[in-house]
Amino acid sequence: MFTLFSIPKAFEGHIGTIQRNALASWRGLHPSLQIILLGNEIGVKQAAEDFGAHHEAEIRTNGFGTPLVSDAFARATQLSRYDIVMFTNADMLFDQTLPRAVLNLERYDRFILSGQRCDLDVTNDLSTLPPEGWAALFASSGKNGHLHGPSAMDYFVFPKHLPIGMPDFAIGRVGWDAWVIWKCRRDRIPVVDATGSVTAIHQNHSYASLRLGYQHWRGPERDLNLKMAGGHANLLTLREASHCLAGGVLIRPRGVRAITSWLATWRLYHRTLALKRWVLERLHA
Repeated sequence: MFTLFSIPKAFEGHIGTIQRNALASWRGLHPSLQIILLGNEIGVKQAAEDFGAHHEAEIRTNGFGTPLVSDAFARATQLSRYDIVMFTNADMLFDQTLPRAVLNLERYDRFILSGQRCDLDVTNDLSTLPPEGWAALFASSGKNGHLHGPSAMDYFVFPKHLPIGMPDFAIGRVGWDAWVIWKCRRDRIPVVDATGSVTAIHQNHSYASLRLGYQHWRGPERDLNLKMAGGHANLLTLREASHCLAGGVLIRPRGVRAITSWLATWRLYHRTLALKRWVLERLHA
Protein backbone atom coordinates (compact mmCIF):
# COMPACT_ATOMS: atom_id res chain seq x y z
CA MET A 1 0.00 0.00 0.00
CA PHE A 2 1.02 3.65 -0.30
CA THR A 3 0.33 7.17 0.98
CA LEU A 4 -1.46 9.69 -1.22
CA PHE A 5 -1.17 13.41 -0.52
CA SER A 6 -2.59 16.54 -2.08
CA ILE A 7 -3.01 20.30 -1.57
CA PRO A 8 -6.69 21.08 -2.22
CA LYS A 9 -8.12 24.45 -3.10
CA ALA A 10 -11.07 25.80 -1.14
CA PHE A 11 -14.06 23.43 -1.21
CA GLU A 12 -16.39 25.92 -2.86
CA GLY A 13 -18.54 25.75 -5.98
CA HIS A 14 -17.54 23.46 -8.83
CA ILE A 15 -13.98 23.10 -7.51
CA GLY A 16 -15.40 21.85 -4.22
CA THR A 17 -17.57 19.30 -6.01
CA ILE A 18 -14.81 17.81 -8.14
CA GLN A 19 -12.41 17.70 -5.18
CA ARG A 20 -14.93 15.69 -3.19
CA ASN A 21 -15.31 13.44 -6.23
CA ALA A 22 -11.55 12.95 -6.23
CA LEU A 23 -11.50 12.09 -2.53
CA ALA A 24 -14.28 9.56 -3.04
CA SER A 25 -12.33 7.87 -5.82
CA TRP A 26 -9.15 7.76 -3.70
CA ARG A 27 -10.96 6.33 -0.69
CA GLY A 28 -12.40 3.63 -2.92
CA LEU A 29 -8.93 2.42 -3.93
CA HIS A 30 -8.28 0.54 -0.67
CA PRO A 31 -9.39 0.86 2.98
CA SER A 32 -5.73 1.02 4.11
CA LEU A 33 -4.75 3.83 1.75
CA GLN A 34 -3.35 6.72 3.78
CA ILE A 35 -4.63 10.07 2.49
CA ILE A 36 -3.04 13.35 3.61
CA LEU A 37 -4.62 16.72 2.81
CA LEU A 38 -2.38 19.73 3.31
CA GLY A 39 -3.29 23.37 3.82
CA ASN A 40 -5.96 25.41 5.56
CA GLU A 41 -8.20 26.47 2.69
CA ILE A 42 -11.95 26.58 3.34
CA GLY A 43 -13.44 23.13 3.81
CA VAL A 44 -10.20 21.10 3.76
CA LYS A 45 -10.45 20.05 7.41
CA GLN A 46 -14.08 18.95 7.01
CA ALA A 47 -13.32 17.07 3.81
CA ALA A 48 -10.51 15.22 5.57
CA GLU A 49 -12.90 14.18 8.31
CA ASP A 50 -15.56 13.10 5.81
CA PHE A 51 -13.21 10.84 3.86
CA GLY A 52 -11.01 9.50 6.63
CA ALA A 53 -7.94 11.52 5.66
CA HIS A 54 -5.24 13.07 7.80
CA HIS A 55 -5.34 16.88 7.76
CA GLU A 56 -2.03 18.72 7.95
CA ALA A 57 -3.02 22.37 8.21
CA GLU A 58 0.47 23.83 8.34
CA ILE A 59 2.27 24.30 5.05
CA ARG A 60 4.81 26.91 4.03
CA THR A 61 3.81 29.48 1.43
CA ASN A 62 5.58 31.95 -0.82
CA GLY A 63 5.20 35.73 -0.71
CA PHE A 64 1.95 35.48 -2.65
CA GLY A 65 0.42 33.09 -0.11
CA THR A 66 0.64 30.09 -2.46
CA PRO A 67 1.58 26.75 -0.83
CA LEU A 68 5.03 25.38 -1.61
CA VAL A 69 4.97 21.97 -3.25
CA SER A 70 8.44 21.31 -1.82
CA ASP A 71 7.10 21.63 1.73
CA ALA A 72 4.16 19.37 0.90
CA PHE A 73 6.55 16.68 -0.34
CA ALA A 74 8.69 17.02 2.80
CA ARG A 75 5.77 16.89 5.23
CA ALA A 76 3.99 14.02 3.46
CA THR A 77 7.09 11.84 3.34
CA GLN A 78 7.61 12.41 7.07
CA LEU A 79 3.99 11.53 7.86
CA SER A 80 3.75 8.54 5.55
CA ARG A 81 3.14 5.12 7.06
CA TYR A 82 4.32 3.44 3.87
CA ASP A 83 7.50 3.32 1.83
CA ILE A 84 5.82 4.61 -1.33
CA VAL A 85 4.10 7.99 -1.54
CA MET A 86 2.08 9.70 -4.21
CA PHE A 87 1.39 13.35 -4.90
CA THR A 88 -1.68 14.17 -6.95
CA ASN A 89 -3.59 17.28 -7.82
CA ALA A 90 -6.87 17.40 -5.94
CA ASP A 91 -9.08 17.15 -9.03
CA MET A 92 -7.84 13.74 -10.20
CA LEU A 93 -9.87 10.50 -10.27
CA PHE A 94 -8.19 7.10 -10.13
CA ASP A 95 -9.37 3.51 -10.36
CA GLN A 96 -7.77 0.17 -9.47
CA THR A 97 -5.21 0.50 -12.25
CA LEU A 98 -3.30 2.82 -9.91
CA PRO A 99 -2.71 0.48 -6.94
CA ARG A 100 -1.88 -2.32 -9.39
CA ALA A 101 0.81 -0.12 -10.95
CA VAL A 102 2.21 0.77 -7.53
CA LEU A 103 2.32 -2.90 -6.57
CA ASN A 104 4.37 -3.64 -9.68
CA LEU A 105 7.00 -1.11 -8.60
CA GLU A 106 7.30 -1.99 -4.91
CA ARG A 107 10.47 -3.98 -5.51
CA TYR A 108 12.32 -0.93 -6.85
CA ASP A 109 14.02 1.55 -4.52
CA ARG A 110 14.60 4.31 -7.11
CA PHE A 111 11.93 5.49 -9.54
CA ILE A 112 9.37 8.17 -10.17
CA LEU A 113 6.15 7.32 -11.95
CA SER A 114 3.67 9.60 -13.68
CA GLY A 115 1.33 9.46 -16.63
CA GLN A 116 -0.78 11.47 -19.01
CA ARG A 117 -4.26 12.37 -17.90
CA CYS A 118 -7.63 12.12 -19.59
CA ASP A 119 -9.51 15.43 -19.48
CA LEU A 120 -13.22 14.91 -18.82
CA ASP A 121 -16.13 17.25 -18.18
CA VAL A 122 -17.62 16.39 -14.78
CA THR A 123 -20.23 18.67 -13.25
CA ASN A 124 -22.15 16.45 -10.86
CA ASP A 125 -21.41 15.05 -7.41
CA LEU A 126 -19.92 11.55 -7.67
CA SER A 127 -19.12 11.09 -3.98
CA THR A 128 -21.93 8.55 -3.47
CA LEU A 129 -21.49 6.76 -6.79
CA PRO A 130 -21.69 2.95 -6.41
CA PRO A 131 -18.79 0.76 -7.63
CA GLU A 132 -20.55 -0.07 -10.89
CA GLY A 133 -21.01 3.65 -11.53
CA TRP A 134 -17.29 4.29 -11.07
CA ALA A 135 -16.48 1.37 -13.37
CA ALA A 136 -18.75 2.81 -16.08
CA LEU A 137 -17.21 6.27 -15.72
CA PHE A 138 -13.67 4.98 -16.19
CA ALA A 139 -14.68 2.63 -18.99
CA SER A 140 -16.19 5.52 -20.96
CA SER A 141 -13.42 8.04 -20.25
CA GLY A 142 -11.48 7.13 -23.37
CA LYS A 143 -14.55 7.82 -25.52
CA ASN A 144 -15.88 10.88 -23.70
CA GLY A 145 -12.62 12.45 -22.60
CA HIS A 146 -9.46 13.78 -24.24
CA LEU A 147 -5.96 12.46 -23.59
CA HIS A 148 -3.81 15.42 -22.62
CA GLY A 149 -0.27 15.73 -23.90
CA PRO A 150 2.89 14.51 -22.12
CA SER A 151 3.51 17.84 -20.38
CA ALA A 152 0.47 17.54 -18.09
CA MET A 153 1.80 15.51 -15.18
CA ASP A 154 -0.81 15.66 -12.43
CA TYR A 155 0.55 12.90 -10.22
CA PHE A 156 3.86 11.43 -9.11
CA VAL A 157 4.50 8.11 -7.34
CA PHE A 158 7.90 7.53 -5.74
CA PRO A 159 9.71 5.92 -2.79
CA LYS A 160 9.54 8.34 0.13
CA HIS A 161 13.32 8.35 0.57
CA LEU A 162 13.97 9.35 -3.05
CA PRO A 163 16.46 12.28 -2.97
CA ILE A 164 14.60 14.80 -5.14
CA GLY A 165 15.94 17.94 -3.43
CA MET A 166 13.17 20.20 -4.71
CA PRO A 167 13.47 24.02 -4.65
CA ASP A 168 10.64 26.04 -3.10
CA PHE A 169 8.28 25.83 -6.06
CA ALA A 170 4.73 27.21 -5.83
CA ILE A 171 2.00 24.65 -6.35
CA GLY A 172 -0.31 25.10 -9.34
CA ARG A 173 2.17 27.13 -11.36
CA VAL A 174 3.99 25.73 -14.36
CA GLY A 175 7.51 24.40 -14.21
CA TRP A 176 7.92 22.38 -11.05
CA ASP A 177 6.63 19.07 -12.45
CA ALA A 178 8.79 19.31 -15.58
CA TRP A 179 11.78 20.13 -13.37
CA VAL A 180 11.17 16.91 -11.39
CA ILE A 181 11.43 14.88 -14.62
CA TRP A 182 14.61 16.74 -15.62
CA LYS A 183 16.16 16.26 -12.17
CA CYS A 184 15.43 12.53 -12.11
CA ARG A 185 16.78 12.02 -15.63
CA ARG A 186 19.90 13.98 -14.70
CA ASP A 187 20.40 11.86 -11.57
CA ARG A 188 19.72 8.63 -13.51
CA ILE A 189 16.59 7.87 -11.53
CA PRO A 190 14.19 5.85 -13.70
CA VAL A 191 11.30 8.00 -14.92
CA VAL A 192 8.35 5.72 -15.60
CA ASP A 193 5.54 6.68 -17.98
CA ALA A 194 2.41 4.82 -16.80
CA THR A 195 0.02 6.32 -19.34
CA GLY A 196 -0.78 2.93 -20.84
CA SER A 197 -1.29 1.28 -17.45
CA VAL A 198 -2.97 3.86 -15.20
CA THR A 199 -6.29 5.51 -15.98
CA ALA A 200 -6.07 9.03 -14.55
CA ILE A 201 -9.06 11.32 -15.10
CA HIS A 202 -8.71 15.07 -14.76
CA GLN A 203 -12.04 16.77 -14.09
CA ASN A 204 -12.09 19.91 -16.22
CA HIS A 205 -12.50 23.24 -14.42
CA SER A 206 -11.77 26.93 -14.74
CA TYR A 207 -8.76 28.61 -13.15
CA ALA A 208 -10.77 31.39 -11.56
CA SER A 209 -9.58 30.26 -8.13
CA LEU A 210 -6.04 31.48 -8.84
CA ARG A 211 -5.38 34.64 -6.90
CA LEU A 212 -4.47 36.77 -9.91
CA GLY A 213 -6.43 34.76 -12.45
CA TYR A 214 -3.63 34.22 -14.95
CA GLN A 215 -0.82 32.79 -12.91
CA HIS A 216 -1.08 29.15 -13.88
CA TRP A 217 1.13 29.72 -16.93
CA ARG A 218 2.28 33.34 -16.76
CA GLY A 219 2.88 36.01 -14.16
CA PRO A 220 5.37 36.57 -11.31
CA GLU A 221 4.84 33.20 -9.62
CA ARG A 222 5.40 31.35 -12.87
CA ASP A 223 8.53 33.43 -13.44
CA LEU A 224 9.76 32.60 -9.94
CA ASN A 225 9.20 28.88 -10.49
CA LEU A 226 11.07 29.05 -13.78
CA LYS A 227 13.97 30.91 -12.19
CA MET A 228 14.28 28.34 -9.39
CA ALA A 229 14.18 25.55 -11.97
CA GLY A 230 17.21 27.07 -13.67
CA GLY A 231 15.39 28.09 -16.83
CA HIS A 232 13.63 26.35 -19.70
CA ALA A 233 16.58 24.03 -20.33
CA ASN A 234 15.85 22.25 -17.03
CA LEU A 235 12.32 21.18 -17.96
CA LEU A 236 11.40 17.81 -19.44
CA THR A 237 8.14 15.89 -19.83
CA LEU A 238 6.92 12.32 -20.14
CA ARG A 239 8.09 12.49 -23.72
CA GLU A 240 11.57 12.05 -22.25
CA ALA A 241 10.70 9.25 -19.78
CA SER A 242 13.37 6.56 -19.48
CA HIS A 243 10.88 3.68 -19.03
CA CYS A 244 7.26 2.72 -19.59
CA LEU A 245 5.08 0.49 -17.45
CA ALA A 246 3.42 -2.10 -19.67
CA GLY A 247 1.89 -5.39 -18.65
CA GLY A 248 3.16 -4.93 -15.12
CA VAL A 249 6.83 -4.66 -16.12
CA LEU A 250 9.22 -1.83 -16.95
CA ILE A 251 10.28 -1.58 -20.57
CA ARG A 252 12.22 0.95 -22.59
CA PRO A 253 10.20 3.37 -24.74
CA ARG A 254 9.70 2.47 -28.38
CA GLY A 255 9.39 4.40 -31.61
CA VAL A 256 9.69 8.17 -31.41
CA ARG A 257 9.64 8.05 -27.61
CA ALA A 258 12.79 5.92 -27.70
CA ILE A 259 14.52 8.75 -29.57
CA THR A 260 13.37 11.53 -27.23
CA SER A 261 14.25 9.38 -24.22
CA TRP A 262 17.78 8.99 -25.56
CA LEU A 263 18.04 12.66 -26.50
CA ALA A 264 17.16 13.59 -22.91
CA THR A 265 20.67 12.49 -21.90
CA TRP A 266 22.17 15.26 -24.05
CA ARG A 267 22.41 18.84 -22.81
CA LEU A 268 22.22 20.19 -26.35
CA TYR A 269 18.73 18.70 -26.62
CA HIS A 270 17.68 20.52 -23.44
CA ARG A 271 18.96 23.80 -24.83
CA THR A 272 17.14 23.20 -28.10
CA LEU A 273 13.89 22.65 -26.17
CA ALA A 274 14.56 25.84 -24.22
CA LEU A 275 14.96 27.82 -27.45
CA LYS A 276 11.74 26.34 -28.81
CA ARG A 277 9.84 27.30 -25.65
CA TRP A 278 11.31 30.81 -25.72
CA VAL A 279 10.19 31.30 -29.33
CA LEU A 280 6.69 29.96 -28.64
CA GLU A 281 6.32 32.28 -25.65
CA ARG A 282 7.23 35.27 -27.77
CA LEU A 283 4.78 34.23 -30.48
CA HIS A 284 1.94 33.90 -27.95
CA ALA A 285 2.83 36.94 -25.83
